[in-house]
Amino acid sequence: LEALKTELEDTLDSTATQQELRTKREQEVTHLKKAIEEEAKTHEAQVLEMRQRHTHALEEVSEQLEQSRRFKTNLEKVKQTLEGENADLMKEVKSLQSSKLDSEQRRKKLEAQVSELQVRG
Repeated sequence: LEALKTELEDTLDSTATQQELRTKREQEVTHLKKAIEEEAKTHEAQVLEMRQRHTHALEEVSEQLEQSRRFKTNLEKVKQTLEGENADLMKEVKSLQSSKLDSEQRRKKLEAQVSELQVRG
């Protein structure tokens, strides 16, 4: 009977030791789960912040692109206007050159007539 009692006490001690180890492991697991949850929350916050910064940067770039497109459109309109004015001015220059040539020819003709009249005269 004494041997059974000793064996029972040893078994109970062993069970108590195993229970303590199990409790310690459960506490460690609980602690690790909390640490993982906190790390996950921190990571999610960092990802959210990065997404917000990315979205903001993307909006800025989109606005700059839109401004560049508007500026380009305005420049193209100005360019077309200036090209039209340049073409008109070129036509006017050609017309004036032609008129100048005609005037010089008439002047030479008249000078020749004047010279001829002076010689006759």
